[in-house]
Amino acid sequence: MQVPEGWGKIFKSRFYRWVKMRPCVSCGRVPQITDMNEADHVFLNTSLGGKLRSHKGRFSYAVLPLCRRCHQKKHEVGEENFYRSSGVDVYLELSSLLATFLYEMVESGEIFERDEVFE
Repeated sequence: MQVPEGWGKIFKSRFYRWVKMRPCVSCGRVPQITDMNEADHVFLNTSLGGKLRSHKGRFSYAVLPLCRRCHQKKHEVGEENFYRSSGVDVYLELSSLLATFLYEMVESGEIFERDEVFE
């Protein structure tokens, strides 16, 4: 299957919009179409002991849905403290969100024909 030109930007845009329509991972607030949650870029630990956050490339998919109130609180108390006190496993949430998004895209035929993936 040939990937259409410019699909990467379209895919990322759809992913961000999809994440913003998910419930807040901290308080569970369900967004409304006129008041969506925010896609919070999170830090990822590197194998060298550092931290990485990027809005470009493959790391740009490291986002979690937060409502405005929780997003503001995260900036006030710090990312690590916020997620720890909220009981959020960042890596589990990231992998779950991306897997669910990809599953929904495949099921809808948006990125592959279903039979190509599930043969």
